[in-house]
Amino acid sequence: MIGLLVLGVILIAGVWFTFHYIFWVIQPVAVDLATDLNANGTQYTQVDTFFQAIDNWIAIIALLVLVVFGFVYSQRRGVEV
Repeated sequence: MIGLLVLGVILIAGVWFTFHYIFWVIQPVAVDLATDLNANGTQYTQVDTFFQAIDNWIAIIALLVLVVFGFVYSQRRGVEV
């Protein structure tokens, strides 16, 4: 169980790190493209804010899910379901 949690933390950190750097390479290009196409209105701003919030919070949410999974798994271990 401890191995699963450690592996989960490493995988979550790796996936977040990759997404974070890909997002911050693509995001300025998307802003320039939206500005060139006159599409940088309220809807674009909301989509950009949404993905920035995902970038900020997804690792924390994934870690919370991993903790809940670990707790539930440890409570059910050895008990027929």
